[in-house]
Amino acid sequence: MSRMLAYIADRTLTPPEAWGVELLEAFADLARLHADGWGTAWIGASGEIEGEDGVAAFVPTDLDGAEASAARMLYLRFASKGSPALPENTQPFVRDGLAFQHNGLLAPRDRALDLLAPADVAELVGTTDSEVYFGVVRRHLRDAGSAETERLTAIAAAVNEVRAVYPDACLNALLLDASGLYVVHSAGRAATPSAAFAERGFTPETLPSGHGPDYNTLRVVRAASGAFVIATTGVDQGGWDDVPSDTVSMIDAAGIRSVPIEPAIAGAGIRSVSMTPPEVVDPAFDAVATLVVQVAVNKIDALAVISLAVDSPVLAVGSARPRIELDGGAWAEVEIPKFGEPPPLAIDVRSPLGLDHAQFSALSLAAALERQAGWSVYPDFPVAAP
Repeated sequence: MSRMLAYIADRTLTPPEAWGVELLEAFADLARLHADGWGTAWIGASGEIEGEDGVAAFVPTDLDGAEASAARMLYLRFASKGSPALPENTQPFVRDGLAFQHNGLLAPRDRALDLLAPADVAELVGTTDSEVYFGVVRRHLRDAGSAETERLTAIAAAVNEVRAVYPDACLNALLLDASGLYVVHSAGRAATPSAAFAERGFTPETLPSGHGPDYNTLRVVRAASGAFVIATTGVDQGGWDDVPSDTVSMIDAAGIRSVPIEPAIAGAGIRSVSMTPPEVVDPAFDAVATLVVQVAVNKIDALAVISLAVDSPVLAVGSARPRIELDGGAWAEVEIPKFGEPPPLAIDVRSPLGLDHAQFSALSLAAALERQAGWSVYPDFPVAAP
């Protein structure tokens, strides 16, 4: 849920030279919303990848005196639940001669952890899902050769593996090494996190531009400096081109080359349990705990309230069964009375881990809705007296 900006050129440039002062200032203005820290990584004079970051909201003067470089990435963070603004959670992550930054949310994070071997998990230093995603990418790159096509294919395979576990998530990412800039454009079906924006006091009228339906789009342009510039939405992108969807692209001074990300294959990765995504599992095999809410609200608004209460996006938007993932692997779906019927609203909390887990997750959701939305929520199942 963050914003990303990068450039790559045929010569060393300072950030204002590469991006232009106007674009850099417009990007910095997004820190009014994406205010949970910032980071930058670049190719240093020695050819090594270097990085710098801060946990306060970004301002343009943070790059005063920044080293001129042939390539640089910049990141504005919008923290996800459970990942506070700490140095170890700041992107881009710099490790193994690579810098990596991700715009999206992989929830629950535990599913991503299952893709890593214990040794890779031991290397994690923060609490973000993005760092885990980076771990999967690094694992694939360790097994790849140095040729451009091999590295592109390895990154695409890593994205494919993560996609199999998170069928709806935005996996857009930028990766920088000494050879150039890699761009992952795989937006999935992730919705714009409007509820999270509203929690920070931003209404649709006060949101920056580019925070609507095209929020998870990556675009590229050849700037006046001669550099290729890549950015998420939120800045003026008139005349820019969309990066091809569901591809990994390599960009250097010579141009852009892309390979497709093949459809995700269930069963990929190191997981020892089924990777079948919730929306294709027969609901009859999931344990269900139902909550009842005496409120007249449409399905879209109900989902938005739940999303805000638990700080988790609405997934599978536009499908027959939109849902919100909850901590621990459960998820919530909304059942609305037929037209003309009065409330109540029913919230089904489903879990593949059994009825006890479904009921525990439902009670946790009920507490969050009562606390955050002021709803009176009643479990439609027996609850033991305290």
